[in-house]
Amino acid sequence: MEFIEKVFIYIVNQKRSVRRLILCTIDLILITLSYLVTNLIIFDDIQGGNSFNESLTILIILNLFSLYIYIYSGKYKGLTKYSNSIDLYYLALRNFFIICILSFGFSFQGFDNNSLKFWILLWIVSTVVVGGKSFVLRDIFQKLNTEKFRNKTKVVIYGASSKGAQIAARLRLDLNYNILAFI
Repeated sequence: MEFIEKVFIYIVNQKRSVRRLILCTIDLILITLSYLVTNLIIFDDIQGGNSFNESLTILIILNLFSLYIYIYSGKYKGLTKYSNSIDLYYLALRNFFIICILSFGFSFQGFDNNSLKFWILLWIVSTVVVGGKSFVLRDIFQKLNTEKFRNKTKVVIYGASSKGAQIAARLRLDLNYNILAFI
């Protein structure tokens, strides 16, 4: 755990552009893994139903197009430590758009012989894997920050309404407070 903590702290202390480059690189690796896993599930083969050159071309286009959409739709503008379910929904929409464009584009070119089942599974796998990365990074970040602030102020929230839930959400992000109960 100490090694992961040192690596994570090193990355956090880098410039914003370097951190974004690292996130982009991780996403490209995860998209590639998603494509390979989808091929393994559907075809029991890493190449799928395509030749090596076709699979490589699909993979390169998938990665470049995904990276382009992720960058220009603002995926890397938010802070990882504030990732939530809304970010996962936006990622699912981005990936759906990417998969639709690529599947239609490849089918019109007569290039791709992957089925609709392949593209739907790729959409699900890539959304879960890339989205899961954001939640794992968020949890690691919060864990490291929580260890820095062991002496938290204990809080009891009076009122279990929507305002109480809003206060609880803000206090959880602050990491200086430990919510004991709602009254």
